[in-house]
Amino acid sequence: MIQHITREDERFQGMTITSDTILDAFKQKGLRITGPRRTLALLLVETVGSDFTVEDLWDMALRRDPDVGRATVFRAVEILQELELLDRVEFADGSHRFRFCHELGHHHHHITCTHCGKVTEVETCLSAEQLASVGRLADFAIEGHRLEFFGRCAKCR
Repeated sequence: MIQHITREDERFQGMTITSDTILDAFKQKGLRITGPRRTLALLLVETVGSDFTVEDLWDMALRRDPDVGRATVFRAVEILQELELLDRVEFADGSHRFRFCHELGHHHHHITCTHCGKVTEVETCLSAEQLASVGRLADFAIEGHRLEFFGRCAKCR
């Protein structure tokens, strides 16, 4: 198994997600810390361990603060994903959701139930030899990867 992490900012590696972590990420990208961004940071911490769409997040934010703009939510998700604080999880139907995983900076992948949508973090990965082979076959220098697995969980089989 490969433990290869490419991060824009290594200082987030191994941290637990807090509202301060999220606000620090916004500051790092040059954003002012406004009331709506504080609301988003607090709300995002509550989502740890579950997944959401950007629209879900915006709906939740509007219930707390009607001044939270849709663009603010989209930009926040984009920034957190760029910094690899937030994972994008693909589903078999082509849709995607976002989630904070258990340990920031820990290389892992996801397996998603095609029936109920349950998402589980998995440690399984391609070997260094397999990644090198993919790079050679495609004539690419591999800089990173993401694997998505789909199947039926024990409850849905």
